[in-house]
Amino acid sequence: KPSSNKVVVAVQHLSVQDEQGLNALVDVSFEIHAGEILGVAGVDGNGQRELADALTGLCRVHKGFVVLHGIDITNQSVRERYAQNVSYIPQDRQTTGLILGFSVEENLILNQAYLTEYSQYGVLDTTGIRSHARQLIEQFDIRAQNSGASVSTLSGGNQQKVVFARELARDPDFLVAFNPARGIDIQATNAIHRRLLERRKAGAGILLLSTELDEVLALSDRVAVMFNGRLVDIVPSGTSRQVIGKMMVG
Repeated sequence: KPSSNKVVVAVQHLSVQDEQGLNALVDVSFEIHAGEILGVAGVDGNGQRELADALTGLCRVHKGFVVLHGIDITNQSVRERYAQNVSYIPQDRQTTGLILGFSVEENLILNQAYLTEYSQYGVLDTTGIRSHARQLIEQFDIRAQNSGASVSTLSGGNQQKVVFARELARDPDFLVAFNPARGIDIQATNAIHRRLLERRKAGAGILLLSTELDEVLALSDRVAVMFNGRLVDIVPSGTSRQVIGKMMVG
């Protein structure tokens, strides 16, 4: 049960079209409260990516609204949403989450390089960036030669930790997490899950999209089931796997 009745995000009749102009998301509506994880269950490719991209400003909304803390952010840019404390762990760390040619420390400030603690008058403050990176490397147990190493030299699991650390270190009010523990070992998975639950306890609203039903059931307060771009239903987290599984295949 969410820790408050305060609505962090309200999604109203949201529709998104794909590159071919076909409906990828159709008339989706839900709310996420402060201190709540809303999990999304569905077979991969049923509109989850479009939902995540629409909420974080990466794709255009065809119809409907996204409202954050009572403010309509439907047409805001990614940076405008970041300024309002929205974070995104994307499904594909290598194409969307990281710039592989950049160092670990550069990737850890990708979305905030313009902030005064990392740059002054357009010049990057390497000392500030390095100390920030060292802090996160230790905190999130990122295994890298050093903070200046290219992020492409890291294992997939450690690349995932870089994305996770960058997005979580901002203490977001609203977090969209897509397969947050993808390709990492059980110990690191447990650490990531623990941090998501801590963020929830701190009052964040979290949308968890995962192709692992176990992950959704373990972490979510409520589960939204998606099929064919539509929201089939939102059920309590205690709902049986069988029931959710049937809904996932229509």
